[in-house]
Amino acid sequence: MNAAQEPDYQLVTFADRLLFTRAVILRIGSASEFARRCGFAASTYPTWEDGTKPRDKVEIAETIAAAFPGRVSAHWLLHGGGQLRMKLTHDAAA
Repeated sequence: MNAAQEPDYQLVTFADRLLFTRAVILRIGSASEFARRCGFAASTYPTWEDGTKPRDKVEIAETIAAAFPGRVSAHWLLHGGGQLRMKLTHDAAA
C-alpha cells in the first residue's frame, strides 16, 4: 500500500490510540484479552478505550509498550503524531 492508499486514521485522543493499538496494530479482538496480556483489570481497561482517563497515563502507556516490545511506543500512545507506519501481523506467539 503506498502513501496515497493509506487510510487516514483520526487518532486524536489517548483512547483513540489505545483502541487502534489493540484492534489494528496488534489485532487483538477483545479488550479483556488485551487487558490480560498487559496485566490490567479486564473491567478497567475498556473504560480507557471509551474515554475515561486513567490515573497515570504514562504508566499505562509504558506498560503497554513493555508488553509488546517493538510493536508500539509509549511516546506514540501518549502524544500521537508522526506518520503512522506499522507491520500488520498477527502476534500469535505472545
